[in-house]
Amino acid sequence: MNLNVIAGMLAFFSGTLMANSHTCPERHQTAKQYTVNGQSDIPQTAFAVANQKRVPFYSAPDADCKTEGRYVVAGDFLRAYKHYGEYTYVSYTSVKGENIPGWVSTSALNDYSPKKAKPRQHTLGDTDFIVVGQARWFGLGSSWSRTFAALSDQEIASGYIGDFPNELGGLNKFSSHEYAGLSVVSSNQDYDKRLWGMDDDYIIQAITVTSAEYKTTRGIGVGDTLEEVYHAYNGIAAVETPDTLRYFVNDQSLSFTIANGKVASVDLVWRNQE
Repeated sequence: MNLNVIAGMLAFFSGTLMANSHTCPERHQTAKQYTVNGQSDIPQTAFAVANQKRVPFYSAPDADCKTEGRYVVAGDFLRAYKHYGEYTYVSYTSVKGENIPGWVSTSALNDYSPKKAKPRQHTLGDTDFIVVGQARWFGLGSSWSRTFAALSDQEIASGYIGDFPNELGGLNKFSSHEYAGLSVVSSNQDYDKRLWGMDDDYIIQAITVTSAEYKTTRGIGVGDTLEEVYHAYNGIAAVETPDTLRYFVNDQSLSFTIANGKVASVDLVWRNQE
């Protein structure tokens, strides 16, 4: 082959690689700013399950932007934040507690179902910050509006906690909502990390359960014994006091308040906003 042809091919491939390396951040930024009717295209449910043997991560929603060595496997749980084209922006909490964000193919995800899923053994994952009732389930990061729209007539009380300036020049906003045996804090905190606008939607930031209606994904709820908590969370490190048992992973906490040897309340909090 002519040396000039070879040199031209090398220059072409080198230029392509350089173009891709520069355009992936730009493509990510384009997807971040993308809206439908002025709002981000937010998945119907915040929790998803990988459905393929290997699901690669991408730094932008484009096949040329694959992140080498980063992937999840079938059965892994992820949080889903935003759709763009054939991709979904997600985050994954590894077994070491590391938060890993990125884009994956939407076709490689199924909606999470607590009836089908099994929790991790000996370590916590994102689905440990979900509560399950007879009629519905939701967790930290679930859409506030979609989860509780049908329960508006059952809200006992609500209040605006306040708003706090963030490093983006915007506001982190917090509200409280009270139901029978259940209280929730909604907020827009970390909207930028989900690639949303400031007021696209509000997530569930904290949950307190004081009735037996809702249980954790490991089957623990109000009225269960301390021994049952130990058994359900066997092998998982906890911080224990005389009246609480608390588990942590990736800025999320799961706490059981204990009274007379039984669970009196269950608290789930993201980023320890207490």
